[in-house]
Amino acid sequence: MTFHEVISLFTRYIQRVNDIDVVQMCGLAEGTNATTLKTTRDIVYQLYNVQYTKVATDNIAMTACAAQAAGTFCFYLVSVDSAGTVLVTKGTDNAYSLPATPQGYWAIGAFKIVTVAVTFTSGTDDLSAAGITATFYDIDTGMASTFINQAMRKLERGVTVNLNGQPCRVSNWDHMKAKTTVPLVDGNYDIANPFFRYKELINAHIIDSNSNHWPELTRSDYDTAMSLFPFLASSKGRPLLITRAPTTETSLIPDIAPTFQFRLRPTCDTSYTIEMQAYTYSPDLDGVVYATNWLTENTPELLVYGALVEASPYLKEDERIETWQGLYTEQVAALASSQKLERWSGSKLQINSFNPFSTTISNIYEYRSW
Repeated sequence: MTFHEVISLFTRYIQRVNDIDVVQMCGLAEGTNATTLKTTRDIVYQLYNVQYTKVATDNIAMTACAAQAAGTFCFYLVSVDSAGTVLVTKGTDNAYSLPATPQGYWAIGAFKIVTVAVTFTSGTDDLSAAGITATFYDIDTGMASTFINQAMRKLERGVTVNLNGQPCRVSNWDHMKAKTTVPLVDGNYDIANPFFRYKELINAHIIDSNSNHWPELTRSDYDTAMSLFPFLASSKGRPLLITRAPTTETSLIPDIAPTFQFRLRPTCDTSYTIEMQAYTYSPDLDGVVYATNWLTENTPELLVYGALVEASPYLKEDERIETWQGLYTEQVAALASSQKLERWSGSKLQINSFNPFSTTISNIYEYRSW
């Protein structure tokens, strides 16, 4: 399923919440006149806790933006303010991302422009001009997309379900796995976090210049790693430990999330490659750049039931709330069980000896992690 199909399924269970449609789609399209847009459906949206209505409108003037280069693609965000004024914001050429919604505006749609041998300038060039292909997308301004993304975020942060009659907290899923490699040179001991939306490190391996794959790096707390290899210059060798370096004071900026680095001990004595695998959070579904993901394609009902649970506080005396919770729990438990069986399928039972430096004992059950 796509994100919009999941929304459609969700709205079959919930038609209206507090007399407001759960889903609001404007029906964005090319306007009748040149260099214009139009909306084909009325929508209700909220800004700063105030409700507004944008009626379907044709021939909406497109905001003047910087020129898009020839032979590129680009996403443009369409948003509206409290006065109903529509604003077009250009993204970055050849980037699979939407521009940020300007302050005081609410995103209602987007369009993608692909240019062939010509440039495109919003507000100047027509959307049907030769060499220009436009694709239009609706962004839900109602509550459905919020509930669905809340359900996805909660699932990936961790939920508690009954497995084999016992409560278990499940937080790491196979679809969250990401893998990358980072080149290292003589003298390296810090690695900038290479994972976007990083959650938790799974493992890390060193590969030398002869393509030899060495055993998994031992994960250690910072103090232990630095006590074992205290001198950066005199303790060079093939890295054996990996830890998280503490955040420096220079990175503590108000309203900015602090960053961190992975520290290797000992310091590299020659060139290597480090291969890393980690769990990463999924980006929010928006129906434009992120119209599908593993969950929508493999277990969309899990997202639907999770969204229904998230919507429960907003429903008025809906006796189905317990039903939604039960169905959601069943789906989470079924997914956790199937992934656990798949990991062990076709392999012999392996019992690992205790490693005092290890911080992750299992991929499916959550213990202490960093």
